[in-house]
Amino acid sequence: MKTNPSEPEIDRSSQPTSKRGQFGWYQRVLFGLIWACLLFTLLLGGCEMLLRWMGVGHSASFFRPQGKGHVVENEAFIWSYHGIESPLRPHPFRFLADKPEGVMRLFILGESAALGTPEPAFGFGRMLEKMLQHRYPERKFEVVNLAMRGINSHMIRLIAAEARAYDPDLVIVYAGNNELVGWQAPEPDQRPLKPLGLIRAQEALMHTRLGQWLWQRIGVSGSHLNEVQDTTFFRRHHLSVEDPRREEVHARFAENMNQTIQGFVDLEIPVLMGPVLVNERDFPPLGSPSSARGGAMADSVFGLPWWEACSDGSRQWLEENLPILEGYLQTNPLDAQAHYVMARALESMEAFSTARVHYQAARDYDLLPFRATTQINRTLKELAEKVEGVEWVELDAYALRGEEEVKTLGDAWFHEHVHFRFEGDYRLAAYFYPHVQKTLRLPTQEVEREGLKLRSLSEVARDLGYTPISEALIERSILDLLAAPPFLDQWMHALRLEEREARWQQRFSIYGKSHIRGAIDWIAEASQRFPGDWHLPILASRLADRLEDQELALQWAMKARDLMPHASFPRLLMARHLLALDRTDEAQVALHAILESYPQHPQARRLMEQMAVP
Repeated sequence: MKTNPSEPEIDRSSQPTSKRGQFGWYQRVLFGLIWACLLFTLLLGGCEMLLRWMGVGHSASFFRPQGKGHVVENEAFIWSYHGIESPLRPHPFRFLADKPEGVMRLFILGESAALGTPEPAFGFGRMLEKMLQHRYPERKFEVVNLAMRGINSHMIRLIAAEARAYDPDLVIVYAGNNELVGWQAPEPDQRPLKPLGLIRAQEALMHTRLGQWLWQRIGVSGSHLNEVQDTTFFRRHHLSVEDPRREEVHARFAENMNQTIQGFVDLEIPVLMGPVLVNERDFPPLGSPSSARGGAMADSVFGLPWWEACSDGSRQWLEENLPILEGYLQTNPLDAQAHYVMARALESMEAFSTARVHYQAARDYDLLPFRATTQINRTLKELAEKVEGVEWVELDAYALRGEEEVKTLGDAWFHEHVHFRFEGDYRLAAYFYPHVQKTLRLPTQEVEREGLKLRSLSEVARDLGYTPISEALIERSILDLLAAPPFLDQWMHALRLEEREARWQQRFSIYGKSHIRGAIDWIAEASQRFPGDWHLPILASRLADRLEDQELALQWAMKARDLMPHASFPRLLMARHLLALDRTDEAQVALHAILESYPQHPQARRLMEQMAVP
């Protein structure tokens, strides 16, 4: 009913609807999505909290807080990449989260070569610390080695991101060997490679308990590690230098390393970085078209006469037969083994500069690139030149300055392909040493006088407890390593291994129990001078075990446990010695201490299961 007869009637059906009515359904959808996301996030958070409360999964951080303000390594870090059964672990360290006044803290980032393999007690970081402590006894240095076996730039980036919180005064980066064969390296028939963004998402997921639980159910993480890594396995993993996936790996490496060093530079933390040194002269390629055939010994290009001629320096024979090898290389220019044989032949003929070119080609064309390539080192140098605050240390120029005319590194430096001998680690530490002095603005004198103050090789050996027995045991372990894949396809592998075995027997077979006892005394003397060094009692415990003196080995292992109480390795040694002494209850106590921190610890659980077997 109209209240005013003069007012015209309005047809409201033809009027536009209100704004509320026009956009209401959009708002309802939007709010519905928001509530769904919130509920989903709450559900995920609840699952994460429940799994943590149930003890499912593990902390994926590299650092782990400990009592009294200390920070230690997290052994479970690697499980997110290589699975819980992996024997790999960070090397034990322990330092105060809040750096004490007057302490100079140095971090080392890298892989197994930076850590010191096969014995981290003799790595270049340990040597560098001894050099600094000797030269500046009034100062306190902490050289913390964050390098680790089995990792590459993906993991190094994450370790660096955590390490920045602990106020290092200097960071040394020495990495690049595990990019083309390590985690996320190209797998057979894998095209294209996983994008870097997806890898980062996977890493973030594996930092959650829910992600670890899901990944374990899916069975993706570390699944390829269950394969038998025999010669056939490694041949399937050959990667041609022409494969475009190599460039993808290089691009990912560049991005990871850029973020690694840029994070420190942004905090005005200086970085030292240098090229990765590798064994070119005395390490034939692991994979090449000719070696993979399996009949290389019968091939006229790679047969025994070539080995003998190169070894004996038979110049006339080489000059007569070199055209055969040159012809082969013209039709097979990417055959790494052919380049290596050519390099050895040219070296025997004293054509050293040309030989160096072929040694590098043999390294870069290796179908199993376990050694950092020329491209990897070029990438590192370009990053150092681009990022202000990073100093490039010309390690290769230093290394070759005093070498023979052939100008390439070999067995005098390395155990095998990339891992340094004691002398090689010492040289690496000595090359970094003046740059450390300069970067930390330590007082120095003129070059000649400063050189006289540098701790000598023999003095460092005395400080670290290194003896001829140590050398013998390390060389023995290397021989055992070289007798298995992936080394079997190397040129003249059997003959080279036989010669190396003969040299070991000639040099080290004379050592007996009296020499081992003398080595333990040598280590005990070093332990008195450096009572806080936990590596020394570990070395002594191992040697006592060689004497089958389980009681003495146990005493040394207990001393290492007291110095590094959070670490599992001394307790594992203790448990093994206690079991040998039939002291099962005490062995269980040692293992339970490990399982309190790492309920899934594979070695501790395995020993516990062995004790449970009737």
